[in-house]
Parts: sequence; structure tokens; C-alpha cells
Amino acid sequence: MKNLDKINVPSGVALLIAATLAGGVLEAFTRITWEPLWLNRKCPIPNILGKIDTKNLDLYERGVQSSYKYATFYANFAWAIVLLFVGRLFTGAALFSMANLILGLVFMLLLDASYVQWTYFVNYLKRVFEKEW
Repeated sequence: MKNLDKINVPSGVALLIAATLAGGVLEAFTRITWEPLWLNRKCPIPNILGKIDTKNLDLYERGVQSSYKYATFYANFAWAIVLLFVGRLFTGAALFSMANLILGLVFMLLLDASYVQWTYFVNYLKRVFEKEW
């Protein structure tokens, strides 16, 4: 990592593949922990899957695209910030440095943004699908 300017094309491709795999792991972590243990407990999602058909599938997809994907994106980004924080500690950065304080604030901001987007998604589903039926 100290010689990023000397990375050749195959190494760059390998780093992109590694980043993609790491993103998948962060996504899995979000789905297994953050969603069921925090988001769904604080703001339960309505059971609307039985109400989705070919007529309203587009409405459901619109909710996923406008809110749900951002809820998971912000949470995944927060876990990446945690990994960056831990990596900084292993490389000798001071625990209470200004950079680590900023990382902590960004972490909390991202998890809060994830929760807000989740509530938008849940409210959208309730308003669209509970009115429809």
C-alpha cells in the first residue's frame, strides 16, 4: 500500500476484485446483523410480499431503488469506515487522533442515514401497499 504508484495493471485488477469481494462481505454483514438486529426491530417492515403482483411490482421496485438500496449502502459504507479505523490503529495511528474522531463521527452519521432511509422505505411500503388493499 505504500507503493501504490508502482502497481501494474494485473495488480490493479486484483485489487478491484478484492474490493468487490470485500463489498460483498460488508453487504452480507449488513443483511445478517444490521437489518434484523437493529433496523427491523426499531421500525418493522410490513409483510407485503403477498400483495405484490404484476400490476404493482413497479411500485415495489421504485421503493427499493429510492430508499432500501441507500439504507444498505450507508450501512455498508459505515462498516468500511470501521475497517479503515481498525486498519489505522494497526498501523500505529493514535486512538484519539483528529482523523479517528472524524471517522467515528462519519460512522455514526452513516448508520443514522441508513436508519432514516430504512424508515422511508417502510413508510413507503405502508402507504402504497396498505392503501391499495
